[in-house]
Amino acid sequence: MTNYKIDSQIPCQLASSLKIEATEKLLYNFWQSYISEPEKITTDATCYESEVRYPTDQKILWESVHWLYRQLKAFCKSLKVKLPRTKYIKWSRRYIGYGKMRRKTNKRRISITRAFLKLLHTLLFELTTLQAVLIRTS
Repeated sequence: MTNYKIDSQIPCQLASSLKIEATEKLLYNFWQSYISEPEKITTDATCYESEVRYPTDQKILWESVHWLYRQLKAFCKSLKVKLPRTKYIKWSRRYIGYGKMRRKTNKRRISITRAFLKLLHTLLFELTTLQAVLIRTS
């Protein structure tokens, strides 16, 4: 990835479109009967996004492989064609093991990146082949 500030740019972009004053008024009007001292209002700002994670190359490649494999399965199902043989299941198990590793060595990182790139290439080739067959038959 070239933009390493993306994890902070997204919340900033969202924050720029929030209407905080209108939200505060709405919340105050709703909770007004429960507030004993309306001149002393405190807020808690301890919210966080639970789905934010550091996007490594391996994670992005695996998500690409996983998405492409689902597309290939759906395409084969709609064409009523047997799913081509790939090493997706083997590498899905290896990725789970890789993800559970506490310290990911450079050797494992390089090998899994190469494998995902090769698998991505294979899946793209299979998908384009099926699309070409579909175009020829229609």
